[in-house]
Amino acid sequence: MNKKLKQFLSQYLPEEDIKKIEKVLRQKHLEKQEKIRRIKELIERGEYNVSAEEVAEKMLEYFKEHQ
Repeated sequence: MNKKLKQFLSQYLPEEDIKKIEKVLRQKHLEKQEKIRRIKELIERGEYNVSAEEVAEKMLEYFKEHQ
């Protein structure tokens, strides 16, 4: 969490809550990095397959939300 965000939150939340948020953000970041690592590994081995139907569904969802 950057300093500005932490300063902003400190106006509204106790330090204990901010530390909890920081912990969750760190954990989510690590999980995302691990997911990226696994996907890269699969791509390198030629084992990463994506359903065209799933991609199309996600694209439709995105465009419906951002009209």
